[in-house]
Amino acid sequence: MTEPAVAERSRGRPRGFDEESVLDAVIELFWEQGFEAASLADIVDAAGLNKSSLYNAFGSKDELFRRALDRYIDGREQMLEVATGGDGGLDDLHAVVALVRAEAMSPVGRRGCLAINSSAERGLDSPVVVALSQRFREVMRRAVRRPIERAGERGEIDPSLVDVYVDTTMSYMMATALSARGGADASELERHLDSMDRLIESWRIA
Repeated sequence: MTEPAVAERSRGRPRGFDEESVLDAVIELFWEQGFEAASLADIVDAAGLNKSSLYNAFGSKDELFRRALDRYIDGREQMLEVATGGDGGLDDLHAVVALVRAEAMSPVGRRGCLAINSSAERGLDSPVVVALSQRFREVMRRAVRRPIERAGERGEIDPSLVDVYVDTTMSYMMATALSARGGADASELERHLDSMDRLIESWRIA
């Protein structure tokens, strides 16, 4: 599935399947196996479609991966917007840590983060992955910045350090995902996230 599609779908003809469901299925596959290890047979099996249908809908393995990763990032953005969309400051940032903790301890979280995994696997070889990885970091940055800026406005932290705290929080979140993917056990991840909570609390002005 690396070569271009050999035929375009007839205009106006219904696909007969839900593209979003296919993307969700291949997200799971790429998240578990990575891009290179996922064979065409694996993709066909995960999608529940035949090869020609996949060609006509997505054109190539690279395009399918791009769309899957883009959809994954959309989901992350929605999740983070819910977590940081309140009106609290540091308490809302602690809620983000709680979200990261819950996911890291789950079977899904043990895979790490698809966007970060993909950046590590393909970042030097794929301009598309580089661009999507940048988009993912921007999504994370906007999300964690919201409660940190509110904390500055509320006098909970030194507002001159907002950028420092945003960068620190992002680094912790990314490191947690990498540690989970690397096989860190639950106790190690708990210590890591407890340290993150303690560090965030240390930013609070007495």
